[in-house]
Amino acid sequence: NEDIVVEYRVTVDLQPLETLKGTAPDTLQLQYASFPRSPRFEKDDEVILFLVRREGGLFLAHGKRSVLHVAGGEVLEAGRPLSEFLKTLRGS
Repeated sequence: NEDIVVEYRVTVDLQPLETLKGTAPDTLQLQYASFPRSPRFEKDDEVILFLVRREGGLFLAHGKRSVLHVAGGEVLEAGRPLSEFLKTLRGS
């Protein structure tokens, strides 16, 4: 038997709801590969992106925590309500 690796190439259009501590364009387009351990995002899901500005534009920050999934008012990866998580980011 041979091992089989399945890779999905996904293009996502992102509309920022709010930008903290910086600026971002009105629309971001991101391409990424989705593997079995990657989050399973669906249309109109809300996410938090940690971006860094480099030559050529804005990019996802390095590391697997650069995209956090928000569902039912909770940041799933952090296990905290969104409002508390945002207070931490703002330093309040």
